[in-house]
Amino acid sequence: MRQYSASGRAERNLTGGLALGVLRRSVEFMEARLEGNLRLSELAHEAGLSTSHFLRSFRQSTGKTPYQFLLQRRVERAQTLMRDRRTSLSEIALASGFADQHHLARVFRRITGLTPSSYRRSL
Repeated sequence: MRQYSASGRAERNLTGGLALGVLRRSVEFMEARLEGNLRLSELAHEAGLSTSHFLRSFRQSTGKTPYQFLLQRRVERAQTLMRDRRTSLSEIALASGFADQHHLARVFRRITGLTPSSYRRSL
């Protein structure tokens, strides 16, 4: 299979990771709870796996830990909310699941390379 695989996808599928249905349910669960606190144990329970097995399998499937993936999704939500210029950055931070505006700014800059204010100005 590896020999005839053009992109190496078959090789990755053979080495583990979450089943597509479990991955989809896990992402949907994260999306539904994006603005609140979410524990790794809750995600693992939802997937029917131990915490360590879920963590390892999720990383194999997505290339990111569940926490990194969650932060990425929160930044994406913040970017969407920033299109409405009437909404303050502190409101956007809370609606996206960040503790406060400073937390949003630190994570946003680490992921995108821009501050939320400069990103908003570029829209």
